Amino acid sequence: MEGKEIQIKGARDIVRERLEEILKTNKNAIVKINNRFEITREVAIALLNSLTWYLVNTGYSISHKTEIQIFGNIVIARAIISISREGNIIMEFTGTGATNLDEERDYHTAIAKAETRALKRAIETTIGEDTINKIILEYVGNQVQTAKISENQIKFIINTIGLDKANEASKKLFNKELRELSYNEANEIIKRIKNNIKKWNIIVIMLKRRVKLWEQ
Repeated sequence: MEGKEIQIKGARDIVRERLEEILKTNKNAIVKINNRFEITREVAIALLNSLTWYLVNTGYSISHKTEIQIFGNIVIARAIISISREGNIIMEFTGTGATNLDEERDYHTAIAKAETRALKRAIETTIGEDTINKIILEYVGNQVQTAKISENQIKFIINTIGLDKANEASKKLFNKELRELSYNEANEIIKRIKNNIKKWNIIVIMLKRRVKLWEQ
């Protein structure tokens, strides 16, 4: 099949390299929507442009279009990437994305988000792997690991166990002052605090039951 001449691995590498480059320079390249991390429309277009450049330089041409359908309050976008050689389409790849009109600011925002999701999935289908999603998860994970302790975490820890005990726990577990902790390290302390609270509550409940039985 002629389409097999397309170097999928090379296309995948181009998309990966371009996205990693964008993430290094643009902190707004990834947005959190309904507890999901997604690339913006500008990033999706940039990845498509890089994919187009690669395919053109390997003897192919590429085009894409998006079809929009609305069912009730649901917007469904279908992105189609067509790869041609010598004027003939030899392969087509599709991706779909959906949004809910009730959850968006306006009609145009809902359509734009659905189109972006569809285009991202069409690109991933073209390169044969969910490369974009993998890079997003790796990036978000690294950001969390390197992020500093948040003010909300500090307030919870201090309000629960006090500043002295908080610093004592920080030094014992990580050999750091409380405010020097990372986001993940602070979460570990918070987890231990909550577990201790849970254990204490169980003890209190058991003691209350014993007192009640004794009074009877």
